[in-house]
Amino acid sequence: MTDFKRRFQAKKQQTPIPTQKVLVFGWGFEQYAIAIEQVLRIVTDFTPHGQLNNGHSLVKYQNDVITLLNLQTLFPQVPPPTATPYLLICQRSHRQTTPDYIGIPLTEMPKVLDIPRPQFAPLPPSYDTQQELKAIEQVIYPEQGGIIFYLNPAYLGLAE
Repeated sequence: MTDFKRRFQAKKQQTPIPTQKVLVFGWGFEQYAIAIEQVLRIVTDFTPHGQLNNGHSLVKYQNDVITLLNLQTLFPQVPPPTATPYLLICQRSHRQTTPDYIGIPLTEMPKVLDIPRPQFAPLPPSYDTQQELKAIEQVIYPEQGGIIFYLNPAYLGLAE
């Protein structure tokens, strides 16, 4: 006779693996992720205005003005996209009294993934000896293979 009590106790004692929900999007040939808590919404109808030398510009959305980041300045090695039909709107620190938003133009609809925390890893120190990749905080090794670069919210202006 099978000892069911022992079998169920073994399953019950396993501790759950903590996960992090991220929004993953492609830029060039790479995949990038940002914490889902920072994302306010994704829109498809937007017009950039007042482009600066660094490529940043402004977008009016509803009653707010949003700073539109130029990802080309963060990742100059990636060829510029021909079209960016999606705008990822992220809210800066919730501690501010006046809302402040950052917009990230995207070439494709991002996807939400629930990544186990053990799949996150720091960048190897030898990878970027000049510290040019301050926009990348960690790497994620998803189960399906490849690498996803986890963006540094402080460098993007999303955290204090």
